[in-house]
Order: sequence, then structure tokens, then C-alpha cells
Amino acid sequence: MTTLLLAAALAVAYPPADIDFAAPAAKLARYDGCKVRVTFKVAVPAWEMLGVTVLGAKDVDEFSRAAYVPTCISDKGDTVTVVGTLRYVHRPAKGRFKAWNEIAIVAEGLNLAP
Repeated sequence: MTTLLLAAALAVAYPPADIDFAAPAAKLARYDGCKVRVTFKVAVPAWEMLGVTVLGAKDVDEFSRAAYVPTCISDKGDTVTVVGTLRYVHRPAKGRFKAWNEIAIVAEGLNLAP
């Protein structure tokens, strides 16, 4: 019970960090697992899988950048703001796709491990 109260107090005490999604990956590394807020222009057509919309930002320094949000209507050229957890993800090679690294924002309320 004490842990739950402490977690609730910390959630109120620490609002999401506003970050620049285009910052170098090394700078974003310190936010891995943290609640963040990002605003970016969608750089590629949005796509949906299993009720989750994937919004891609412009890639920087060999890292793909994407936000995973509940189904939404947004597409290339739109500016979006997403609040969620930042995750560093290594995607292994699979089929015709080579391995890549991704910085992902998983929107609040999604039960998703990118």
C-alpha cells in the first residue's frame, strides 16, 4: 500500500519531461523508461496494427523515431504531441528487413512493449 501511495505521489510531483525528438540519440538515452512529452511533425505515412497507430518522425543519427498511440487520424505532415514512455528498442533483422534501432514513445494507456 505504501508503495502505491509513493508511486501516486511521484506521478503527481513529476510531470513529463518536454524533449526534442530530433535530439541526438545519446542525449535521449537518459530518458529511456521515463515519462516524456514530444511534439513533432509526422514524416512518413502513418500505419496501424492491432489497434495501435504508428507515427514516424524524421530519422536522426541512424535511429528510427516513432510514436505508438491509440488509433488516431493523423498522417504525414501533421504536427502531433504525444505523452508517454520513451523506449530504446533494438529491432533484430527479420525476413527482408535489416536490423535497426528505434527510439519509441509509447503513449499513456497503451499496454504495449515495442
